[in-house]
Amino acid sequence: VFDHPTGTAIFDIVGLGEINQTFGRDVGDQRIRNLSRVMREALPEGTVAVGTVDELLAAIAPQAVIVLQPGEYNLSAAADYGTEDLRGFYRWELVYGGCGLVIENVPGLRLIGQGEVSILAQPRYAEVLTFRNCWDLSLENLTLGHTTEPGGCCAGVLNLADCDNVSVTGCRLFGCGSMGVTASDCHAVAVRESRIDSCSDGAVSAGSCRDLRLEDCELCDCGLSQDAPGGSLLYTDRCVGFALVNCTITGNRV
Repeated sequence: VFDHPTGTAIFDIVGLGEINQTFGRDVGDQRIRNLSRVMREALPEGTVAVGTVDELLAAIAPQAVIVLQPGEYNLSAAADYGTEDLRGFYRWELVYGGCGLVIENVPGLRLIGQGEVSILAQPRYAEVLTFRNCWDLSLENLTLGHTTEPGGCCAGVLNLADCDNVSVTGCRLFGCGSMGVTASDCHAVAVRESRIDSCSDGAVSAGSCRDLRLEDCELCDCGLSQDAPGGSLLYTDRCVGFALVNCTITGNRV
């Protein structure tokens, strides 16, 4: 019995049978050991592969590297959805029309999409992903947004609160979410090679943050809400070190 998430990987080594027959099993065994060494070097300690939303939630832990297999991860379909008590390092926060996922107090968490991976929330008043008091956080190759439902959204996509050293790379954050990224009291947040599109009020809202950087990103088709005239594509309040570097900005109405 393990006290942490575990996984199993199965490999088919092409030509191993011929190597055993031609050169002997000692050579074949050495080939297996070489492959094991390469895999250990390529996958950091703590790497877990997941294929369902329940596996994803169960794998959340300090220093965990979670590789999401291709597919849609609908948070509202989780087995413990709506349970307000803290479940390890996450909980469900009650909002109008449902619950939102809150991940908190986790250092060193990496979520990596393998292929086309979407993490979705159904309630229109729930942020898709909220991280509180997390540090050394990395999101890579993920699509985040709300499910397709009638009407607009009253909450954003990615919410960061009291987080340090956050990296968002190769992701898409899409509306109807009101904001692509909402950050408060955060330090060293970098969004790179990502796309923020179709968010109803704007792309980024930051308050009391230091060193927030968007680099090589695409910000497009945001600000479609008729309920928030005079909004801002990029809104900052009491922030130091906000930078927009080599970004493409097109089709926005704010």
